Amino acid sequence: MFAIEEFSRSFEEKTNGTVITTVIAARLALGGVFARILIAFGRGMPGRTGVFMREYPVMFAALCGLVLALVGLSSGTGYGEGSVPPCCASRAWMARRW
Repeated sequence: MFAIEEFSRSFEEKTNGTVITTVIAARLALGGVFARILIAFGRGMPGRTGVFMREYPVMFAALCGLVLALVGLSSGTGYGEGSVPPCCASRAWMARRW
C-alpha cells in the first residue's frame, strides 16, 4: 500500500517535506549559534576590542554597520538578499516558455 503511494507521488511532493524539515533544522541551529554570540558580546569581549566596545559603543556599532555594508556591496548587490527581483524572474520565465 505505501509503496503504491510513494510511486504515485511526484518528485517534488516527495522532497517537499524533507526540504522544509532541513530548513527548519538549519534555522534552529543558526539561531542557537546567534544566541551564543549575543551572550558572549553581552558579557564583553577581551582585549582591545572589548575596551573599545565599552568606551565607544556607538562608534563600534557604526563600524560593524560599515563592515556589513561593505560585505553587501562586494557581493554585487547593494540591497535585498541578492536574488533576482520577482518581476525580472517572471519575465525570464515567460521568455523561456515562448
